[in-house]
Amino acid sequence: MLSWRWSLLLAGEVVAVQPPTVPPYAFRCQSAFYSTAVPVESPKTWSCEGARVHPISFAIPAEDVVPCVPEKFTDFASLRPGVKDTYIFPMTSFGEMEYKRMYREARFAVKVRRKGWETMRIYEILASGSLPYIENVDQIPPTALVFVNKTLLKAAHTLGARKDGVWPGYATLAAELLRHTQQHLTTEALARYILSASRRSTASKVLYISHCLHGDYQCYVSLHGLRKVLGSGLVDIPRLDYMYEPRVAAMRQIKRTMLCPQTSCTVVSGGRGETGKATFDMAGEGMPVALYGGGFSYAYRLPELPINRSLSALRRSLAAHEFDAVIFPNTEVAEGQGPREVRQLVQLVQRHYDPKEIIVLDGRDPDPDGRLHAGVAELAAQGFVYFLREPPSFCKAA
Repeated sequence: MLSWRWSLLLAGEVVAVQPPTVPPYAFRCQSAFYSTAVPVESPKTWSCEGARVHPISFAIPAEDVVPCVPEKFTDFASLRPGVKDTYIFPMTSFGEMEYKRMYREARFAVKVRRKGWETMRIYEILASGSLPYIENVDQIPPTALVFVNKTLLKAAHTLGARKDGVWPGYATLAAELLRHTQQHLTTEALARYILSASRRSTASKVLYISHCLHGDYQCYVSLHGLRKVLGSGLVDIPRLDYMYEPRVAAMRQIKRTMLCPQTSCTVVSGGRGETGKATFDMAGEGMPVALYGGGFSYAYRLPELPINRSLSALRRSLAAHEFDAVIFPNTEVAEGQGPREVRQLVQLVQRHYDPKEIIVLDGRDPDPDGRLHAGVAELAAQGFVYFLREPPSFCKAA
């Protein structure tokens, strides 16, 4: 067990190199603790009905992760999943800052299983230096939340009762979970895992066909991490405006919308300060719609880099086999669906690249009946390097 206590976390002698999150917080951290590397084993590869798949999960941008556990002012965060009256944060830059400050100030944040065990909210909670209090945490299978330290998650349920305003063991547990988040749950860590598991650790030039669907977090966070790791060596096409730093004057409001890329897009938006309540929005393909989740934790972050996205240049690069790998970030792309530009690119890739040089990221929510998604076995059988989020529990270690 660690010998330091809560007061030491808040008033350490070494100031963290990383700047504080916003709104301004006076973080002072024990840098030696957080910088101590904690190695973890790489996730197992799974065999699902003959399909060989690598597990994958969401991740959080490193700039969203606090440098140390912040001071706490409340036991539980006010937002309760599924309770719409608690969705009070407007989908604005200010709303995102307040949303994350809520988690930073809370010791715990409730999380319940919905379509799957994993949501971006778990990573937002962890990045804020709070503890996710997950209902039925003991039921999380080994195929879910593959990068999260589930032993530490379960420990949140075994803390002793609060005594004299203090939760015994809380400071140690919160710090250990935050350190794990800093080292293993960032988008950059995710990107390195994707390249390593695909045997492309030395890749310097990768094509990412970024036809991200509405709410396609796996597509968003993988793009973010790969850009951080590869820089201009990652060629993303089509360019998603909402993933890049906004071209607006300082202090001007960002219009957090996109064109719906699929048959229909739906979103529930927080509204206190705007409408006073949560609102429901829906749009058809090609129509403007609010960014999923307001773009919190993924949108408007990537710097503009000099990247040639012209189709003629891509034709030459693909024919010359200049890319070390090509990534299809969802099954719609892998199956050759989507807009005309995307379909053309997929055809070009398959003409010049062997399936083992193509990476497929399948970030769909797990099937409610615990079955393998339709198409997974067929795509994996083609020889693609296949990543699947929350493989069914019947899958066996390969």
